[in-house]
Amino acid sequence: MLLGSRNRTRHFLSFFLFVIFSSAAITQREAKADRPAVREESSAELTSAIDSGVEQERSHHWIDAIETYEKALKRWPDNGDLKYGSRRAKIHFGIERRYNDVSFDNQLLRLPRDAALELLNDVLEHVRLYYVDEMSATAFVAHGTESLYIALGDEKFLQRNLQNIERERIADLRRILRERYWNRPVADYSVARDTVTEVCDLAAAKLGLADTAVVLEYIFGGCNCLDEYSNFLTPDRLTDLYGNINGEFVGLGILTKAKPGKGILLVNVLPDSPAEQGGIRPGDYITQIDGTNCVQMTTDEAAKLLHGPQAHPRQAADDDVARPVPDAGLVHPGMVPHLHFGRIATVFPARF
Repeated sequence: MLLGSRNRTRHFLSFFLFVIFSSAAITQREAKADRPAVREESSAELTSAIDSGVEQERSHHWIDAIETYEKALKRWPDNGDLKYGSRRAKIHFGIERRYNDVSFDNQLLRLPRDAALELLNDVLEHVRLYYVDEMSATAFVAHGTESLYIALGDEKFLQRNLQNIERERIADLRRILRERYWNRPVADYSVARDTVTEVCDLAAAKLGLADTAVVLEYIFGGCNCLDEYSNFLTPDRLTDLYGNINGEFVGLGILTKAKPGKGILLVNVLPDSPAEQGGIRPGDYITQIDGTNCVQMTTDEAAKLLHGPQAHPRQAADDDVARPVPDAGLVHPGMVPHLHFGRIATVFPARF
């Protein structure tokens, strides 16, 4: 009787385990059957995000492209296309931002070749001695090469430096940069200048490109290898930084973002600021500044008009503010193009 009970117990246990394993196998098969559809949907969304970013880049909507790539990277953090798209858009944004900066044009771009190369030496030396993390000369120069490569495809850069040069000749120089100088090893900072000088000579021979324009791409672009808070600043941006540090900066108290075709979107209005006292609210659009239409302006172009003399900021009249409230989205300051190491709060002004 006991033996029979044991046999029945074994049979029941075998049947029970069979049911469990069979059910598990069915569940696994069902899960596997569902995965391709999930992967296909995810792949389609990834492709859509990349395509959207590229289209925004083609339209020169750099901040929108950065936002698109950064949002997608939260979901696909290891995707190479998204990473490079984000970096590429940030570099374009930095190039166009400094080429809209009057102090960059009037002071930095007018430096003689030797003075520009001496400025490069100063930056390299400060990165070597003072930057919180060790940074190789190869990394710094490689990022400079990348910035020059992208600048040679940027309309602002081309209009200022190579307006009448055939695009085929420009494309040929870009090809050489990729083939000969992309991640080219640089032994140390003492010889980094030699590589930049070599590229200057090449660009001058191929396109007649000014040496200083090349050197500045290596200075600003090289700093892209540092952390996001460390940058090389144009003279005007350095002045603004000192003004903020010393409590002397006077503004309207607004955070803005350009929306071409609509105007300057007010993302935020600081409490008790001149803007708030004037009745301006977040979500408004500024369409005119002192009678100047700003519907197609970039953020920096509008900022030049809004930021007048100290204690006398220019006004955007209430009648010049459009009221529809859109989705404000996110604001990315981008790579702010002297040398500022944000992580150790030190500023090194350039010598002119």
